Amino acid sequence: MSRRARTSADSADVWPAWVRTTVLVALVLVVGIGVVVALYDRGLLALTGPLVVLVVAPAVGLAGIAVARRRWSSQQRRTGELLSQLVDLLEVELGQDQERRHSRADDGQVRAALRRAQEARAQLAWGRGQGVAELEKLVRTTRSWPPGTPLSTASARLDRESARLRRTESLLERLRAGRARRSGSAPDRQSS
Repeated sequence: MSRRARTSADSADVWPAWVRTTVLVALVLVVGIGVVVALYDRGLLALTGPLVVLVVAPAVGLAGIAVARRRWSSQQRRTGELLSQLVDLLEVELGQDQERRHSRADDGQVRAALRRAQEARAQLAWGRGQGVAELEKLVRTTRSWPPGTPLSTASARLDRESARLRRTESLLERLRAGRARRSGSAPDRQSS
């Protein structure tokens, strides 16, 4: 097995995105604080306030986006785990006779729920927000099933986690839209 030579294009892959963002925010803050201290030392107090706002606001915005991305990522993983559990329960349910099923649903309903669960899991694994919409459809489907069963319990946990995921996703979109408005560019729609 040979090692390939690392090029400058590969160096961006060395650190994860959260480390690069943290370093960038720290660099902006250090440079900004240095400029503010220099201006204050020279007696240019009138320029210090606006400069603080110009330096601190983008740093706080970037930090907010980084925190929201990290939260979305961890909630996405938890939701994926819950979806895997629900897929397993639906596969077991599909293997049973209709009169022995906890859900009392026919084959078509269980297969449709299984398809939705697998599609939502795939969408979330790719980091796409459409998985949340598919997840909400799945939860609406399983709400009609009798309560107190393993399927309804797993579906209720999934419903709570999808609500958290939806809130974090909307927060992330608002932060991105605000950042794009301030910079004058189109918002970045990529979920990471």
